[in-house]
Amino acid sequence: MLDTHFHIWDINEKYYTWLTPDLKEIYKTFFIDDYKKTIKGLGIDGAILVQAAADINESIKLLKIADENPLIKGVIAWLDFESDGVLDDLNALNKYKKLKGVRPMIQDIENVNWINDIRFHKIFESLIVKNLVFEALVKTQHLENIINIAKMFPELQIVINHAAKPIINAEKNMPLKWQELIKKACLYQNISCKMSGLVTKCCSDYNYEILRPYMNYLVTTFSAKKNIWGSDWPVVNLKCTYQEWFNLSIRFISTLSKSEQIDILENNAKLIYKLKV
Repeated sequence: MLDTHFHIWDINEKYYTWLTPDLKEIYKTFFIDDYKKTIKGLGIDGAILVQAAADINESIKLLKIADENPLIKGVIAWLDFESDGVLDDLNALNKYKKLKGVRPMIQDIENVNWINDIRFHKIFESLIVKNLVFEALVKTQHLENIINIAKMFPELQIVINHAAKPIINAEKNMPLKWQELIKKACLYQNISCKMSGLVTKCCSDYNYEILRPYMNYLVTTFSAKKNIWGSDWPVVNLKCTYQEWFNLSIRFISTLSKSEQIDILENNAKLIYKLKV
């Protein structure tokens, strides 16, 4: 089984500006050994390490850690899309064998249409040539732009992180705009979706019945062939433990056929990230 989304960080590093004391469950250092202890006994034999800071130095550090840890099958790095030397930076990152993709932190950028900059086209073209993934850390309001990129660059493999972070309110129906855009995004063969981060978007306490409609919608739209599972550890700790999210996910996925379960938990990630495991 593969976990396609986890983080580690050292709270003492200057580049984690978004980590503030009010986030008490995660305002501390998490090392790779902490992750290994967390997943012990769960049957996870590979994971994708994802950047958590808008700083290429963090990405280089993660790539070096990945080289030393067989459990880490790939790294999603940060890249400064606005830098004049962005392609040189991408080439430098790509020298590390476990680089699997890049992720600008779109959700934190004030301009909703930032990703539409024509200057970024050369980056998408380079990602295609290098067989790297474009990870879309977005919210619902960004999905239309991601769909347009998928249309312009049909060979670019795009992974929507955390299902575009729908606001989950037990007292309300699934957001219509989110449903509409997810249904539109699933029509593009080069867009896949991470079934991760849902529990932290719950407005109140969560349970299986609250989350099940969202997970079911992702499977019925994207299908089991274009969904991949991730923990979003340690961010998931804001709402529940890794084990609790894991158990809830397995409970849902166990309602699918055996082949669909294997696709979501392993096969799809192998294809998307071109993993040799």
